[in-house]
Amino acid sequence: MHLKRLSFTIALGLLLAAMLTLAVLVALKFRASSVAQAPATIETSIETPPPDAEPKALERAFIRIDNAPTTATHGASWTVAFKSNTWSTCLADLYGPDEEPFIIDPDAAKAVGAGNGSFSWTWSVPIDAPPGTWTVRLMCGSYENLWTSDVNMEVGE
Repeated sequence: MHLKRLSFTIALGLLLAAMLTLAVLVALKFRASSVAQAPATIETSIETPPPDAEPKALERAFIRIDNAPTTATHGASWTVAFKSNTWSTCLADLYGPDEEPFIIDPDAAKAVGAGNGSFSWTWSVPIDAPPGTWTVRLMCGSYENLWTSDVNMEVGE
């Protein structure tokens, strides 16, 4: 009886080894056929920019604040002046004292550029703006190359 059990265990082991070997061979054959069917060359659609193109991909976006008043008055305009890349698009987000976004018109979010890398963004402080520290988040660059900088201002009582 013991010999039958041993023979069965050996036969089962050999069967499992044969199945494993077969699985490895099938996997290797599948891999070899996949590689053999791969194209010899891969075409790309990357365009080479003309020599006079703006160096967006090579030049990292930046923001340098030139002038940002630290206080703002209800009913008055508040302006921040800053520099960025000449190719940048610049926008501003505004956050109230509660750190919640203050909704502004999309056109009002756009900074004005002079074409030489000088930008400014102006906010007309509402009469009913809550007093406290407001944050202007400036964003300049492009989708793939964006830089942000926060500027704080105090809106008085």
